[in-house]
Amino acid sequence: MFTVRHKINMQSLNFKIAYLVSRFFDLVFWIMPIGALIVFSPYFSGSNRIIWIVGLLIIAGVLPFCILLFWLKKGKVSDLDFSNREERTPIILIILFCWILALIFTWALAGPRLIIIIFISAIITGALVLIINLFWKTSNHTLAATIIGFLLIYLYGWSYSWVFVLIPLAFWSRLVLKKHNVWQLANGIILGCLFFVILRILS
Repeated sequence: MFTVRHKINMQSLNFKIAYLVSRFFDLVFWIMPIGALIVFSPYFSGSNRIIWIVGLLIIAGVLPFCILLFWLKKGKVSDLDFSNREERTPIILIILFCWILALIFTWALAGPRLIIIIFISAIITGALVLIINLFWKTSNHTLAATIIGFLLIYLYGWSYSWVFVLIPLAFWSRLVLKKHNVWQLANGIILGCLFFVILRILS
């Protein structure tokens, strides 16, 4: 009896930890921190960081985040996990639209080439996620973890390679919560790697 109760408690604890880890890797929440990592990187040395922080984060981060919160409040999105695959399409389109606006904003102000390359890479990757989503779910959590790792290495060097430990952590959390199968989780990692490949090719 003790063994059964202990097993149930461990499963409950694993579920709670997995839920917290899962929330940490919500892609929509990471758009703004990723933007800050980019703007405060050495590549922006000599640039007016305030202009880019305000301009890019509002367009590419705050705007889609506010729309998501509004849709959650109105019940147009059932949950933060987007368990219903069909609900993912509108928010992906919104994010892509905002990223295209941010790309135009950067180009119009003759912004750093790095920003333009990152947005092009993100838009191509996002478009692939959108196409795949028409038939099959991709894990945006493992995608986010992979992109975060590669961006930190690209911007700040290989001393940040330890960040890749976040990938199996995100993988584990989504598997425990039964939000994705192994192949959907692996697909998120593959698309994250593809983002980095595109980034390197364009650099």
